[in-house]
Parts: sequence; C-alpha cells; structure tokens
Amino acid sequence: MSLQTIYGTSSNPAADLVNLKTRGFLTHPNHYLFKLLESLELCFMKHAESLSPFDDTHEEFFQTENITITFPCNLHKTEIITDIFIMYSTMRMRQYSYTKNQEAKKLNKTKKKISKLVSS
Repeated sequence: MSLQTIYGTSSNPAADLVNLKTRGFLTHPNHYLFKLLESLELCFMKHAESLSPFDDTHEEFFQTENITITFPCNLHKTEIITDIFIMYSTMRMRQYSYTKNQEAKKLNKTKKKISKLVSS
C-alpha cells in the first residue's frame, strides 16, 4: 500500500500521530506511548545521580518494565522503542545536567560572595 499524501499529510490511519504532530495539534500522545515514557522517566529519576545513568536506566527499563505499546508493524516495534528510549534518555540527561550546572553556578556565586565578605 502506498502512502498517498494530500497537502503533505498521509491518509493512512497509521500516520495519524505524525499528521497531528506535523500540523502542531499533538497535545495528548497515545496512551501506551504515555505509559512507556512515564515508566522511562521513573527509571531515569532512580538512576539520575549514578555514575552511568544511561546504562543503569537501560538495564532497569528493559529488564523490569512491561513494555506494551501497540504499533502497526511488529517488525519495527523494537526499533521504535529503542529509538524512543535513546532519544528520551539523551534529552533527559542533557536537561538534568543543565539544571544541576545552573544550581552549581548559583551555589558557587553565593560562596564567592561569602568568601569576599569573610576575607575583607
């Protein structure tokens, strides 16, 4: 089956998610996708402070979580879940490290002010 496009969107029912995202209407993702991201977030938060958060999150997520996501193509299901995991984990690690760096800058600024006050 070929994907016929009308004004840049596909009429295939499997492409509904992409069509909504393309037009900027995606506000509520698929329930299964939401549950997948929710469990991924919980795993990440458990291991955010560890020395290898990506590996630890990966181990827990793929070994203990029940991954139930409906996807039209079973051949690509594993690939899609893996891509979601990698992209989400990478984004969260960047966001987490940025937040921690901002907190450290504030703390360092405060310590610097206190040290100038004490040494004067």
